[in-house]
Amino acid sequence: MAYIRAQSPDMIVRHPFARFVLTVFFVSGLSSLHAQIADSNSRRVNLAGAVNFRDIGGYPTSEGKKVTWGHIYRGPALGRLTEGDRAELYDRRITTIIDFRSEDEAGSLPDTVWQDCKYQRNGAGSEKLSGWAPLLKQLHTGDSLLKSFYGDLDSLGPRYRPLFQKLLTQGKREAVVYHCSSGKDRTGIATALILHTLGVSDDLIMQDYLASNYYRQRENERSVKILTLNGIEKAVAEDLVMVKPEYIKTTFDAINEKYGNLDAFLQQVMGIGPAEVKLLREKYTK
Repeated sequence: MAYIRAQSPDMIVRHPFARFVLTVFFVSGLSSLHAQIADSNSRRVNLAGAVNFRDIGGYPTSEGKKVTWGHIYRGPALGRLTEGDRAELYDRRITTIIDFRSEDEAGSLPDTVWQDCKYQRNGAGSEKLSGWAPLLKQLHTGDSLLKSFYGDLDSLGPRYRPLFQKLLTQGKREAVVYHCSSGKDRTGIATALILHTLGVSDDLIMQDYLASNYYRQRENERSVKILTLNGIEKAVAEDLVMVKPEYIKTTFDAINEKYGNLDAFLQQVMGIGPAEVKLLREKYTK
């Protein structure tokens, strides 16, 4: 069990497994701990050049089915993939990359594209992140910045609509990966919307979202050290690298306030009405 680790801000418990248990218990509940450990070998795609790359298949749905494996993947930036990584993703028949990063983000670390794979960037709203840097050293918490970003509904349609259109038209032997920089915030919202459309429960959607703290634990620890060395308070750094229930709750609270419920939002903004929901469930659950 030596591989089991997680972000553990301000905890005095030093043993990696004990730290992980306590962190996930307080952050996302004991059931989430069990689910992510049990799923980690099948859900995580082990790549040398990208952490938090995983299959969103396997989740049970309200119709007594499960999300199919091997068709929809979520991940981080793909600019450091090795030759072996590219071969792995080619073997998984991933034929489309959808990148949620801004032009500047993508330009600083361009995705590595493998054979027969198409690249598409849909970075609406991501350009706002570039304005954060001057603010970070003035803050004592990063919550306000993250909640502001998560609550920005104007960007959701332009950013995520092309992904849903791809899922509607994707072939039976094809797969797609969508990602941002760390595979946790923009990617987390996208995954929540997809899983909801496929009939996955709110509890499991939250567990999948919070699991980035598990899969990114080592990377989070390194990022916090770098940020603090650059004059950013530790609490702010931890807020920036972790996911919290209240962040994604901000998105759904804003949707419910404006549209009444998530299904109305999906139909009005994403073009995913009853017919599209039926098709997506036929394609991606069984």
